[in-house]
Amino acid sequence: MIHHHNVSLLGRDVFVRRANARSLYTAHDYWVRCPRSDLLKYGKYPCVTPTCVRCALLTARPPQMWRYSPGWHGLSEVDCAIAPSVYMAHAIESSVGCPVVHIPNFAPDGRVSMPEDGLGGYFLFVGVLESHKGVAELVRASTRRSAPIRIVGRGSLSGELKHLARRDRARVQIEGWVSRDELLRLYRGAKALVIPSLWPENAPLAAIEALSCGTPLLVSRRGGLEELLHGGAAGYSFEPAEDGIADAMDRFERRGDPAPLRASARQTYERYHRPEAYLEKYLEVAKGDVPVTSAMPGGDSGSPPVGGLA
Repeated sequence: MIHHHNVSLLGRDVFVRRANARSLYTAHDYWVRCPRSDLLKYGKYPCVTPTCVRCALLTARPPQMWRYSPGWHGLSEVDCAIAPSVYMAHAIESSVGCPVVHIPNFAPDGRVSMPEDGLGGYFLFVGVLESHKGVAELVRASTRRSAPIRIVGRGSLSGELKHLARRDRARVQIEGWVSRDELLRLYRGAKALVIPSLWPENAPLAAIEALSCGTPLLVSRRGGLEELLHGGAAGYSFEPAEDGIADAMDRFERRGDPAPLRASARQTYERYHRPEAYLEKYLEVAKGDVPVTSAMPGGDSGSPPVGGLA
């Protein structure tokens, strides 16, 4: 068994087929169809009309001309691609030369031997501090509210966000990088995890870690994020602009007793995102015991078109 994960710096030759080996690939990002791996045109906004070479040059990345050679046929050497979200599955299915199966992402149980609380009185952000994550919009939205925001992570926006936080310490607290034990404590104490991403997220582990702690989600309507709400059982969605973020947090607080939603968020973890649930489906695909046709719901995926040369 050969399982490929993040291969963007290894080149296409890593997919050479080997005799008597079953080969799988997990699409953690959009590498198989987007040279930037994020479907963000010029690194700024969702790509709708691809101009891949120009985009690469203008964002200081070498054009990957091998993508347009006769020898590149997506993942034709791979037996099956695994997509952690339905959105990702639809986004890559026309760019790969193999079947695509959706298996929801998993995370270790964050509530083992730990009481749930949610009494910290704050909203939480966990992720890299970069513009595509919408964290700056989240901080600006927090100035219109009384409940504080605690931000975990680091990145190029760290300095700017710390400057904003110094002006309003009562509402914004930058935690930086924290240990796993501290992170789980922050999840359990949060009213909700807020994911205000501007780019089409796949299935971020932070969301699943929060669900394992019984912490609801407030997510932007981008990529596969709404799938993690499981029809509203785990939280709400919003448009990732300052007004949309603030309105979502206000709506969450107007809901009243948080206990039912926290219990429902935990149940979605237990049903869909436990390691055991993932492993059961993964082993079926790995063994080839199930047909590896595109195992996804029908309908419009909303995914952007496949990239081009211009």
